[in-house]
Amino acid sequence: MATLSAAILKIPSLTGKLKHGLQALRKNHRDAISPKNSRKLSGSIDIDTALKSKHPHDHRWDYCIGVQKRQNTDSLVWIEFHPANSHSVSDMLTKAKWLKQWLAGCGKPLQGLMKEKTDLRWAPTGPVAIRQASKQGKILAQAGIKFPRRHIKL
Repeated sequence: MATLSAAILKIPSLTGKLKHGLQALRKNHRDAISPKNSRKLSGSIDIDTALKSKHPHDHRWDYCIGVQKRQNTDSLVWIEFHPANSHSVSDMLTKAKWLKQWLAGCGKPLQGLMKEKTDLRWAPTGPVAIRQASKQGKILAQAGIKFPRRHIKL
């Protein structure tokens, strides 16, 4: 059994932080996410808030969302809400590096729920001022961060 709720029980700093559906996301952030089937959402966690006291000066990722793929098997989507301009690319790279390091350490129980590559999504908090074919767009792709989308479908 590889579920988000089971993995969270093994991470003390996230125990009790799992919310139903998209409830861990702020209302305006929830509106930017569309699940194919909301009943397949296994929950969400506000990673940024949950880990703020342990990592106060780090560039933390915003959210983790679990999506049921098969019975008792979830996959994870990591979503970051951030301005989307060429200056923000380095911020996103820093946040992605932090997340990958955290997953290799304290967040290790979540690794079993991930595909070969971590599913990192960038939700812009304003207009997207980067071209996908630009140098910055290519850097994002190499880092495994999907190009910013105003609306994210799960």
